[in-house]
Amino acid sequence: MVWDSAKKYPGCSVQDVAELYGIKGKEEKPNFDIYRPIDYQPTEEEIEYCLQDSRIIAYAIKEDWDNGYKGMTLSSDAFKEVKESIGGYMGWRKHMPKLTKEMDKFCRRSYKGGWVYCNPKYQGKVIEDVNVYDVNSLYPYVMETKPLPVGKPFPGPPNKGELYIVKFTTEFSLKPKHFPTIQVKHSMHYSETEYIKETVEPLELTLTSVDYELFHKHYEVYYERDHKYVSFNYKVGLLKPYLEKWTEVKKQAVEEHKPNKKFIAKRRLNSPYGKTGMRGDRINKIPTKIDKRLMFDSVAEDIDTVYVPYACFVCAWARYITISTAQQNYDNFLYADTDSVHIKGEPHGEMWIDSKEIGAWKHEGHFQLGKYIRAKTYIHAHYGLYSCSEDDNTNGGKEQTRDRIIVDEIKCAGMPDRIKERISWDDFYMGAEFYNVEKGIYKLQQKQVRGGCILVKMPYKIRETLMS
Repeated sequence: MVWDSAKKYPGCSVQDVAELYGIKGKEEKPNFDIYRPIDYQPTEEEIEYCLQDSRIIAYAIKEDWDNGYKGMTLSSDAFKEVKESIGGYMGWRKHMPKLTKEMDKFCRRSYKGGWVYCNPKYQGKVIEDVNVYDVNSLYPYVMETKPLPVGKPFPGPPNKGELYIVKFTTEFSLKPKHFPTIQVKHSMHYSETEYIKETVEPLELTLTSVDYELFHKHYEVYYERDHKYVSFNYKVGLLKPYLEKWTEVKKQAVEEHKPNKKFIAKRRLNSPYGKTGMRGDRINKIPTKIDKRLMFDSVAEDIDTVYVPYACFVCAWARYITISTAQQNYDNFLYADTDSVHIKGEPHGEMWIDSKEIGAWKHEGHFQLGKYIRAKTYIHAHYGLYSCSEDDNTNGGKEQTRDRIIVDEIKCAGMPDRIKERISWDDFYMGAEFYNVEKGIYKLQQKQVRGGCILVKMPYKIRETLMS
């Protein structure tokens, strides 16, 4: 069996892991672009560079094992402790019983991710006076304070106060001065990344009761029919002891300046709901060689699910908080991504702003300039001055200062850091393509060849959607 270390340190490069754990990082990268014949003998520096990858991960895993974190993934480590905090296996299955495949499939249709939205009113424009706010520990806050489903679901409409998931057929259009909240997958008429403003035919939706409430607030609903309900009892703060423990660990890690401890605590706080949403139809990749090429066979495996209704409602409440905050700032709202909102000028409405309190909006930063291209694609910058030397032919060769735009940060899904570090404010727009090997402006793309795979230098283009 091969364990994938990426699942122990999700979202981290090897260098990130080295920095988190205070391990000596990777040395300067050898030149891997030169031609090497079949019988080439690598240098000690090249071998050491490759070995360091394994050494860094080995040190990190050993430290985790010494602290008792011996699961195959970070989420399995976390959920083992979650189960212990609610009474072990019996307590876990009392609150989160095993569902039938049919019930899991029904509930899973309402399981959706965070609200990521670029306001068309400001899209592609130069915006001044940008403020960014993030919720402090959004998902842990939801798990600690919001009503979430527990126990065996029961078919039929809910009694007063019960949570429910409902499937129905409907047609609707967006109300004036409201943001869209509905996306659908696998449709001929709508892109998977598009939020629907108006239906073009009857549409079947499956929503949690939280999303259903938001749906009626934001859309003019022409009709609904063929309702099918599944209802739940609920509990507030089921995982509160577990969450309080790791919130305190996170605070201590900040005070002690221990980034690996903070990383683990943060992931432990966010992992429980994701584990409950784990699918039962797992696809394993089995490596094999065909015609001297490395290939992978897909092998299906059925495993027990955890309790997807919990994940459905945690995500629904998180969306509710972010979307409601954006709606309160309708006229000056720029952009949102899951637990953050970007606003032009000062916020409006009842935004609870506090730098430390869990569930409050923390002011992450102010930027003189912003430009929002699409979901997960934006740039922040500020005005700066630079001096022109007397050698400059402009202004008669006299010494002068000019305004220029200095980039503060670039967020662009799929764009390598090497490109972000080398492009300017004016370079960043819809349709821009970046490729200059001599200047290090390219992305690396895997290509299967005989004997394995190689990394090929390719252009990177900002396309209209992330799916295109």
